[in-house]
Amino acid sequence: MFWLDAVLLFLLALFAPLFFFPSMDYAWLFPVIPLVWMVRWFLRRELFERSMIDWAIGLLVAQVFTSCLVVSDIAVSLPKVAGVVFGILFFFGMINVLQSRKLMKLGVFGFAGAGLLLTVVGVLWMFTTRKGIYKRLAGDVIEKLPKINLRLPGAEAGINPNALAGVVVLFVPLFLAMTAYFLKKQKNVRSFLAGFAAFLAFFVGSIIACGVLFLTRSVGSWFAFAGGLGALIFWGRWKKWGGVVILILMALAILFNVYFLKSSGASTVDLKIELDKKRAIAIRFHLWQEGLEVIGKHPLTGIGMNQFRQLPEIGYEMAHAHNHLIHTAAELGIPGLVAYLAILMGAGFMCWEVARKNQDTFMRAAVVGLGAGQLAHFIFGMGDSIPLGAKPGIFFWVSLALITAMFHTMKREELAARELE
Repeated sequence: MFWLDAVLLFLLALFAPLFFFPSMDYAWLFPVIPLVWMVRWFLRRELFERSMIDWAIGLLVAQVFTSCLVVSDIAVSLPKVAGVVFGILFFFGMINVLQSRKLMKLGVFGFAGAGLLLTVVGVLWMFTTRKGIYKRLAGDVIEKLPKINLRLPGAEAGINPNALAGVVVLFVPLFLAMTAYFLKKQKNVRSFLAGFAAFLAFFVGSIIACGVLFLTRSVGSWFAFAGGLGALIFWGRWKKWGGVVILILMALAILFNVYFLKSSGASTVDLKIELDKKRAIAIRFHLWQEGLEVIGKHPLTGIGMNQFRQLPEIGYEMAHAHNHLIHTAAELGIPGLVAYLAILMGAGFMCWEVARKNQDTFMRAAVVGLGAGQLAHFIFGMGDSIPLGAKPGIFFWVSLALITAMFHTMKREELAARELE
């Protein structure tokens, strides 16, 4: 059954572009892909492994499709609807596959590697688009590189620094947690070499990710990172040196970036946030107020996914309500917000249980890092957000799948231990 689940997950990943860049021309394909899981139904009489947040995900799916009934042009909502559907399918596809500790470790390493790749590509994209401060910081070497323009729908203007920061905060706590874990986990020569290589990889990843957070100049992500770091130290169960290592990593990232900025010739004016803080706060209050008014007018169904930016008083460029709770309720109604909050609370509960009960130090360190990343992502979403269905949102669902898989593994082991007694 493992190979069947692995093939189904591979096929889903293979067809990811259909969901990331959807079109009404081939929208008829979307129902076909989930039907592939019917093969699993015939063999095991279940489509997916059960999880404690199934009902919340089911309610979210129901609200997503209910919201499609109230929109005047489904083509506008299609990108976000397809993004949510793909994220949920990938979530269940992953928990179907991650049925052993070895596979979960591979999943954690793969997730971290994807985060590091995204971080590096994202910051290079910001530099090579040569806009604003990034043009001045790029220097002669990067300036000689060709300007990146992949002509991807929805990314015509390049990667938004705030959006990049909002995704990176999901990964930074994991990098830090695994750095501390591998620094401690060394028993013999073979494990020492492997552990040191892993430590070095996560250490470098931590420096790069922290540095990118600094370069994005996203104040919201800095507050989010601080909250995730606090959770990391509180949940980590490490000795005092664990917190010291984390603080040293932060200091190195800051010193590196200060040196980089100075060496690039950036002036004090260059380092200021381009948007005036008071104006930024005023814009957010306006967006929140508009979002609350939409919720009051459409409390049950919302106005439909990707419709908030279509409001005349908002405009396409604003994109979202800059608060993930208000935005979710505005587009999917209050039931959609309840489902979203239930998913987040379920993730928090699973993280807490694994961190508290699991005896596997790797799983405990990984779930603490993933949970702290989810908390940081939540904090980031209170003043900015990556709306449900947005392309970077796939990382939220992958993180959630890893947390769920670890929780399921722990529960299966507890059940097996009770049966042997």
